[in-house]
Amino acid sequence: MGAADHLVARAGTGLAAISWGLAHERMSIAGQVASSCQRVLGVTHARMLARRQFGSTLFEHQALRMRMADLQARVDLLRHGLDGIAAAGRLDLRAAAAVKVTAARLGEEVLSECMHLFGGSGYLVDETPLGRWWRDMKLARVGGGTDEVLWELVAAGMKPDVDGYAEMVRDAAR
Repeated sequence: MGAADHLVARAGTGLAAISWGLAHERMSIAGQVASSCQRVLGVTHARMLARRQFGSTLFEHQALRMRMADLQARVDLLRHGLDGIAAAGRLDLRAAAAVKVTAARLGEEVLSECMHLFGGSGYLVDETPLGRWWRDMKLARVGGGTDEVLWELVAAGMKPDVDGYAEMVRDAAR
């Protein structure tokens, strides 16, 4: 049995094989983050409906409700982005990198905000799982590639609009 018998892909295609695997991992992480965010928002919403302060539920306070709405809107956009990438039928390495890094950063923000909205009990391990969920969410910032590595992949795929810029400069000079 020679070395060629131990290959998992054709010789010389290792980078492509690992890139494909990493893209799937990134999509998986982004999907897990989206699902976790929705769970955390749902639990926090229920807490805000149950907790009363200054004669009203927390959810009746407009500023808090708007914070939740902002987070929900961004989680919805993440889910729709994931659906769009999946519906394309062909995994785009840069799109997978972009959605993963964006999801991981959003997930961390959702957990942090929801812990804050829970008040002191959001930080107490014996009272809620939010602190553990936040620590678990931190892993999404590293798994499948750190933010910096993924932003490099996204930046490499950017295309400058040279013609549009030249037109803008010409129009400004008139």
